[in-house]
Amino acid sequence: MIATFNELKALSNEVIARQIIMEYFSYSMLEYSVARANVINPSDKIKLLSIANEYKNGTPLQYIFSKTYIKDLEFKCAKGVLIPRNDTEILIDLAINLINQNNIKNIFEIGFGSGVISIFLKLFTKANIKACDINKLALKLANENAKLHNVNCDFFISDFMKVNFKDYELIISNPPYISTEYNLDKSVLKEPKTALFGGKKGYEILFKIIDKCYLENVRFLMCEFGYDQKEILNDYLKEKNFKASFYKDLNGFDRVFIAERLDYEKN
Repeated sequence: MIATFNELKALSNEVIARQIIMEYFSYSMLEYSVARANVINPSDKIKLLSIANEYKNGTPLQYIFSKTYIKDLEFKCAKGVLIPRNDTEILIDLAINLINQNNIKNIFEIGFGSGVISIFLKLFTKANIKACDINKLALKLANENAKLHNVNCDFFISDFMKVNFKDYELIISNPPYISTEYNLDKSVLKEPKTALFGGKKGYEILFKIIDKCYLENVRFLMCEFGYDQKEILNDYLKEKNFKASFYKDLNGFDRVFIAERLDYEKN
């Protein structure tokens, strides 16, 4: 295996080479360590090198293997649907705490993608959760992931602007927030642009979400956002009478806010 590993590493790097082998053979780290002395048969070697070349040409491993892992749980991935990132674990953990501490009963997610956020909230809270997306491929994938984790989530296709937020105590979203003028890696550009780009400034959709939450008397709003958007979002949330707390991601960048309406009136 060592010779094949070195060929894979030459096409990618050491971490990716190891990940390709582990995913291809479904090895744990211990099994991988033991198997390093094994000889890989020619047909497997050809497939492994093909995967490495596909990765080199920009296809994310999550699309190649049709899966990813969030908080140690496996989720299906599919081309045409945004790949969930580990940074979203911050949003998930904060949401679970907020929901349980405030006994929140009704939640709406904007842009469910692969369904990860809603599924985790369904697994670890007693809240009722509905979620919309504009991507029909996402609807199929999210329902598959919900079935995988044995939960019932109400996913449906809609523009969030058509949803009545007055029925919900918490709105949560990982919306598109990247500026259209930002140069992304070719691997990221393999993902749907409607799930990546928020507009010329990046935060346009975030502003729309904040506006709608303000107009429809939502108590709590939680969102992911761009690393350089904290100040402008904080100012805008204050303008709309929300008090916000901000949280950093795994790399130390500002990434999530929790905003509470100061003049909230229970519906």
